[in-house]
Amino acid sequence: MSNRLVFFCVKGFGDFAILISSLKILSESEIKGITLLVAPHLIPLANLINPGCEIIEINYGSSDVPNIFDLRDKGIIKGIYSIISLRKALNAVKSILKNKTIVLDKLTIREKLIFLGLRVCSIPKDFNNVYLAYNNFFKKEIKIAEYSNKIVKISIFPVSRIGNKNIPNNVIKYLIEKLISEGLLPVVYLMEGDINIYGEGISVSYIPKNFPNLASVINKSKAVISADSFPAHFSYYLDRPVFVFTPKDNKYWLPYSSYFNNYFMKFDEIGKNINLDTFIKSLS
Repeated sequence: MSNRLVFFCVKGFGDFAILISSLKILSESEIKGITLLVAPHLIPLANLINPGCEIIEINYGSSDVPNIFDLRDKGIIKGIYSIISLRKALNAVKSILKNKTIVLDKLTIREKLIFLGLRVCSIPKDFNNVYLAYNNFFKKEIKIAEYSNKIVKISIFPVSRIGNKNIPNNVIKYLIEKLISEGLLPVVYLMEGDINIYGEGISVSYIPKNFPNLASVINKSKAVISADSFPAHFSYYLDRPVFVFTPKDNKYWLPYSSYFNNYFMKFDEIGKNINLDTFIKSLS
């Protein structure tokens, strides 16, 4: 039953959007039985989405992703301290965790140290896409019906917090020309505070850096083209068709609709791959 499942949500916005989108295959009563332990930096997004389940803020002394999940930049010492902070935070909500299972997206030595002594499980890894993995997990744990995918100006979100995932200038120019030639209106969006890496040759529109404004732009779009980043998964949650550009093959972390429909392409496949053409034709 879903009332024994607790999802631990402390990573990035994209990871949280994946989980929330995956919950949509559950019934309202099943969702109500689930508990989300949510990090402070994810609370504004959780409040905006309001997934319909219990949301409990977990405070571990930081308003960002715990250092243990960013060892490359933060280092091992800060990572170890963040494990201690996370264990203290979990101990503070131990009454909530009694007789429940904490669900993780993976279970490595890092997670085993954080959740030592607690009942945990992870979604299955033997799937080519994270949404399929969540779907299989819910079918097994809650015995839900088969997944029913919800397929619906073109907004382009080219920037990721990971620099090498930013859609290159030549790809953006190609996209704009192609969409216009198909009678569509492409709009390139950056968030306020983002550095415009595209120069004078590409017109960009800035939107305030908050979730309601991003949701408003996506909701007013017929479809979204995005870097492999949070806007892609948020667009999927908002039931918008989404095409994802990536620097390398990354099928596992694609939005389910992008994975299912082959709505994705590597940067160097421009002009060599029919996936984008198929996506554009689907919008007519």
